[in-house]
Amino acid sequence: MSATLLPSYCCYGFFGAVDGTHLSHHLFYWPKYPVHVSGPFSNESDLIKGFAAKSRLNAEDNDRISYLANFYEEQLMVSLAVEGRAPVFTHCDLQRKNILVEEVQGTAKDEKDFRISLVDWESAGWYPVYWEYFVAFISLKWDDDWCSKFAQAVDAWPAEAGMMKIVYQDLWL
Repeated sequence: MSATLLPSYCCYGFFGAVDGTHLSHHLFYWPKYPVHVSGPFSNESDLIKGFAAKSRLNAEDNDRISYLANFYEEQLMVSLAVEGRAPVFTHCDLQRKNILVEEVQGTAKDEKDFRISLVDWESAGWYPVYWEYFVAFISLKWDDDWCSKFAQAVDAWPAEAGMMKIVYQDLWL
């Protein structure tokens, strides 16, 4: 995609949905999508602060204190938020169920070719560079070779995925 075709709110300084609004991934959901939790965000640090804000809101709803929110701000900020790093356009749900493969006639006789289509783009947007890998990582079943095939197709960010799994378990499970 040419940079001239991208919306004016993209890409540097914009972590958000394709329509210029909040991030659609369920980790950013909070009723009425407050900007400090759901975005859009102008940098990775604000995105991590969004996780901390959501953790605090979850804790308040349960009459508790979110010590994990402090961890996000003190520890994850150092590891995950890289100043000035541009967001990456991300499908945000790259799983087998969303990859359609159709066999088509190849260009040479007796040759097979394949048409690949991706479906379920509802959470797509501009996310941190590690996001596609992280989202797939948390959905892996680890019972066949899909995890290896996926790592061949998408840049691997295992340390970031491991850290984000902590966030996912706190904010979603």
